[in-house]
Amino acid sequence: MKQVTLKVNNINTGQWSTLLLELNLIAKAWKSFGVNIELQAPSLKRILEAGQSNKPQAPSSRHKVNTIL
Repeated sequence: MKQVTLKVNNINTGQWSTLLLELNLIAKAWKSFGVNIELQAPSLKRILEAGQSNKPQAPSSRHKVNTIL
């Protein structure tokens, strides 16, 4: 077994979620070659579930939604 540790500083929540989703895509792609990559991170399961769902996400309350009347 080989182990890599990533220490990430100055990353916002959206960037952190994207990084975890991309690492998960790598893990899935390499699985077909017999490589088992295990990811561990705070809130990983919740981030992966939200990032892989087909349901549209409600807009964040921080972002103003423009509507045409």
